[in-house]
Amino acid sequence: MPVSVGDSDAVPDKGETCDPEKFSHAWDCKKNRFREQVSARISRVIGNGATWALFIVYVIALSPACTQKEENTIAVSLAEPKSHQNMEVAKSHGAQSSVSTTPSLRHINDWTYQLQGADGELLLEPIASSAFDLAVIDYSSHGDEEHEFASAEVARLKNGAGGRKVVLAYMSIGEAEVGRFYFRNGWVAPSPVSNPDGPFTLTDAAPSWLVEPNPSFPDNFKVRYWQKEWQQIVVYNSGKHPLIGDAKSYLDRIIDAGFDGVYLDIIDAFEFFGPQEIGGNNENRLAATAMIDFVIAIAEHARVVRGIKGFLVVPQNGATIIHAEAFPEDSRALDNASSAQEEANRQKTRYFEVINGIGAEDTFYFGDNDEDNPLDPQTFVIEHLDIFHEAGFPVLAVDYLTNPVNIDDFYTRARQKGYVPYATIRNLDRVVVNPTQQLD
Repeated sequence: MPVSVGDSDAVPDKGETCDPEKFSHAWDCKKNRFREQVSARISRVIGNGATWALFIVYVIALSPACTQKEENTIAVSLAEPKSHQNMEVAKSHGAQSSVSTTPSLRHINDWTYQLQGADGELLLEPIASSAFDLAVIDYSSHGDEEHEFASAEVARLKNGAGGRKVVLAYMSIGEAEVGRFYFRNGWVAPSPVSNPDGPFTLTDAAPSWLVEPNPSFPDNFKVRYWQKEWQQIVVYNSGKHPLIGDAKSYLDRIIDAGFDGVYLDIIDAFEFFGPQEIGGNNENRLAATAMIDFVIAIAEHARVVRGIKGFLVVPQNGATIIHAEAFPEDSRALDNASSAQEEANRQKTRYFEVINGIGAEDTFYFGDNDEDNPLDPQTFVIEHLDIFHEAGFPVLAVDYLTNPVNIDDFYTRARQKGYVPYATIRNLDRVVVNPTQQLD
């Protein structure tokens, strides 16, 4: 989604981050488990503050060969609250989450999805006046820091003339976007100020977690989402961040604005970075586990650290993250998984404990066009979406269609599967009420 671009090209000095290219096989360090067991015992014995930090630093120092592997986990600063420390210990090897799912979204039977306005500004009144049960919107009317929605605006949207609706904030966690509060213009060339549509290439000033641009959206860049700097930008910033300083994290901005939850995009980045067996570039063979850890960290920060127990977490796409092929033999998070399928089942359990639904794009009408692709049901994806549906999660299906006949066919197919359909245009710049599909 296009966002407005500031004029600052200043890039703070980058902190040291792990270079994932130095290794391709995760969890080959046997000392790692010992270190975590010791860390967990210490966390039960000592309290918060400097003593805790010193003990953890000491324990980590005992296993230097493991420090690079730590980048595949939720990497949180030692200066964070103790609850964040416990998260890191709990998930280092893909352990069970300490937080379960919030109330379900099973009552949702229609939804809308808008991230910008036709003239660039996202206006809330048309959404508030609509009768949709759920709305996914950007957290900012222009996508940038200057135009972030205030809590009063979000509250009016939730309780607008169209009736009470659940409001989720869109947040991409697998890509970074030009114009967001964390993005520096100096990371790319040409300057986004003079060339807002690119195409862009990365400069030497770009952080190590920023990768290549998305061919379909040139102002969006893949990120090594398991790296500490990126996860602190998204989940929780304890301060003195090498790029954003003391600024609030993306998630905390959304929570403070009063959104009901988050709609997480680019979950399927695990396919890009993951094992070659699933078409990935093999950079991080633990990519699926790392993404699940990331989603769990988001849920735990909102529900445990911030105390918003009813905070909703809905990933978009990436339904095959629960498939066994995402967990090849050498990339299992724990030594005791007897098979890839067993590991996939374990990771599915962890994932299902914290999410509240799943979004899915282009499920039935699939192709290279922005809208009105031919009917081509994505059978493999649908098989996995059915697993989510059978587990009680709503499947928010969005296909990009303008042809009334195809729209009706899409709604029929989606509803037969038990999904919640919505047909719109790919720019996501308007509320679409399809004439033949009446809202309740």
